[in-house]
Amino acid sequence: MENTYDLIVSNDNGNSEHKLVINGIPVKHPNVFARISKPRSEKKTTLIEAINELHNNIDITISSPAIKLADNTRVLVGHAAMAGVAASKVKNMNLEKGKKHEQDLPIINTLGIVAVKTVQEHFSEKKTIENNDVLEVTVNMSTCLPASVYNEVNAKIFKERFQKGTHMVTVNIKSDLRVVVKVTFGYVGVSAEGTPPLFEIIEDGEGNYRSGDMFDEFIKQYDMKPDLDGQYFQDKNLMHIDIGDGTTELIITNGYELKHSEGLEYGLGVALESVVSIWKEKKSYTRQDISEIIKSKSHAFKEDILTDLNGEPLENLSFDIAEDVQSFVNNMRSKEIHIAVVYGGGSILLKDHLYSKLMAIAKKERFKLLWIPPQYAVDMNVNGLNTFNDIYMDELTAPVS
Repeated sequence: MENTYDLIVSNDNGNSEHKLVINGIPVKHPNVFARISKPRSEKKTTLIEAINELHNNIDITISSPAIKLADNTRVLVGHAAMAGVAASKVKNMNLEKGKKHEQDLPIINTLGIVAVKTVQEHFSEKKTIENNDVLEVTVNMSTCLPASVYNEVNAKIFKERFQKGTHMVTVNIKSDLRVVVKVTFGYVGVSAEGTPPLFEIIEDGEGNYRSGDMFDEFIKQYDMKPDLDGQYFQDKNLMHIDIGDGTTELIITNGYELKHSEGLEYGLGVALESVVSIWKEKKSYTRQDISEIIKSKSHAFKEDILTDLNGEPLENLSFDIAEDVQSFVNNMRSKEIHIAVVYGGGSILLKDHLYSKLMAIAKKERFKLLWIPPQYAVDMNVNGLNTFNDIYMDELTAPVS
């Protein structure tokens, strides 16, 4: 059918950053949205410029059976929300509630990004687009939930919210150009965070065991053979320490099998909130603002904020994580741990504070420590989901004969 599209999506709906791979293309956004009651002021752009910049200007009107917003609520998503409204109106993942599968944000932001990608695919293919065009897209998707909330019941709730009927998303491109995207979901797989990264540690996504610089520090630390690859980890009991913004996941796996998981309902966001408090007399920064400033290359206050963050906020957080990891290990006495693997966005900023504490635990408990390098640490979940999709999606979506 004309104007009908198919997308394969790997979806890591993080508390700070929304990371996806859509038909092989990586997409990243601040994981926030904001309701608006009237259109934003419009920049003068050509049609091609407007289409190319849609991911930075996601302005949608949404009607979905999966969300609590009133029908036809207009929202800005990601960068558009950060730039388009006052900080007090920006909604991010509620760290206190913690129940990601029940919140509207993961649904809204996923639908917004999927709808925009569909519009871009349509324009790329047809070289034209008209006001009130109607597009249809079927999405097959792998996603995950924090170990702190993951179980079969919650996974089913999350999955069915996507699969519940048709989601109507109007992409507001210009004042005189709106495109309706009807979004339906076919396959939706929901796993616990911690299992997708196994595909990144063990495999390279091309049918081989992973090798290369992911393991350089590990090889040097433990005087391992220089050609060590992912096969080494395949039969080991791994303790994953996935430090995100809102949660820290502690997970035991063997091969691709999840053995045990617990979630600490805090992460780097706790330290970021401390910095928000430090700066509240100077700037009305939100946690998301602080996160974006840290990631920036040249923000005027980046070094000042990093200085404040690297004081008590990160040091206190490192003590809390180390203490909870030790308690987790103590409770896993019957499950021997061979290697602790540390990753997630929080692992980068915390390394100077946490590495020595976890290494001391590793030496005492006689397991090894693999600290994933920063170039891989942030995207372990989304890249693992994408590797899973590359291997299994054709089989999972094949018609039943």
